[in-house]
Amino acid sequence: MSYITYTHDLGVSLGFAYELFYRIKDLGIRYMSMRDSFDISKRLSIGGAVADDSSRIIKPRIISSDAKTITFSRIRFWIAGVAPFSITISDGGLGVDVYYDKLQFLPEDFEKGRFEIAFNKIFIEPTVAIKNLGEYDIHAIIGFIRKIKGFDKTEFTQMMISRALEIAEKLSSSYDISVVMIDGSIIPAFIPEIYFSMLKSFEYFLEFIKIMLEKEREILQRFINIYERVYGSKNIVMVGAIKKSTDKSLQRMVGIFHEDTDQELLERVMKKENIAVIGPFVKRRVFELNNVLRRNNMYNEDVSIISYYMKGSYDMTPLQLEFVFSRNIDHEMRDLFMKVIYNLLIKDKFGRTTLKPIDIMDRLIKKRSKIIEKVYKAKAERELYKKMKEYENKFTNSPDRKGVYPLYILQ
Repeated sequence: MSYITYTHDLGVSLGFAYELFYRIKDLGIRYMSMRDSFDISKRLSIGGAVADDSSRIIKPRIISSDAKTITFSRIRFWIAGVAPFSITISDGGLGVDVYYDKLQFLPEDFEKGRFEIAFNKIFIEPTVAIKNLGEYDIHAIIGFIRKIKGFDKTEFTQMMISRALEIAEKLSSSYDISVVMIDGSIIPAFIPEIYFSMLKSFEYFLEFIKIMLEKEREILQRFINIYERVYGSKNIVMVGAIKKSTDKSLQRMVGIFHEDTDQELLERVMKKENIAVIGPFVKRRVFELNNVLRRNNMYNEDVSIISYYMKGSYDMTPLQLEFVFSRNIDHEMRDLFMKVIYNLLIKDKFGRTTLKPIDIMDRLIKKRSKIIEKVYKAKAERELYKKMKEYENKFTNSPDRKGVYPLYILQ
């Protein structure tokens, strides 16, 4: 296994980018030049559902009752939008229609205008209260906090994907291909384990670990159910679009490493060589996910998640895309669909490459989340302070209990 010195020198990193490109070619990972035709000669009918979310942090809080007890929390809320869309293919290119009159907000109370009810459901991130702080490895504590917050966000993403899939399933008879299009990854975000750092204080963490493992299993089961529904469908494709990827799967695959991500390195090669598409390949996180699924007896070898990098015009950055295909979509149809996806590449207002339906939804959701933040900022801060005090008092007045307890366990 070889290494390269971390550097931001463009000449060195360009050379490394080419080395990475040549090695992944040797592995059989394909690429397609912009010189090749991306004309869509066969007219497909394509529609489905597009989903995006937006989150905002209002203010972090840390409250400590004494030198040995500390409580963490902060206000973050997520709001998601899901809407049906359709793609019109003509000689003049692709047209995208997002049906605003059928837009659904998540949680559903936002959709119905009941902001007060929705506020009580999602504004407060899980609270973590730690007694006898001196007994614990701080790295383990940080790991717990990240894990808990990861569960919350992953479940919200899962709810958004499920709603988009329901819409795509209802529309599937109307199209040749029905699409579930998601802004972000379609792989659960909490795969890496953090339990090894708990050994020092294992007796305090035992109950917590059991609950975490059960929670993890429930979330994973719901994700694999989603993948299996797509795979077993007549004509559904799930697409996840990652604008800013931190992935280094290709570097790990060939055994050379750089400070820059695969996306950053491939941008240099794809721009110079006029390359439009690199892939398919399997991300490292998919291997990690499959290992966890095997451990939990949930692995289905027929279901696969494959990835590509796609780059549009010269000034675009590559977009990382993840796909799960129905088993009933043949290779010819897949190739046509990939051409459609390529022709949906655009730049968002920040200059990042995305897909046109996602960009439309992104603007709408961000506008709504700004309104909610403005309306509820003061109330959210008051509610958080009240909840923090309640749990601080509970732990201070319970001398027999010690350990780490997330809010959702205490409720």
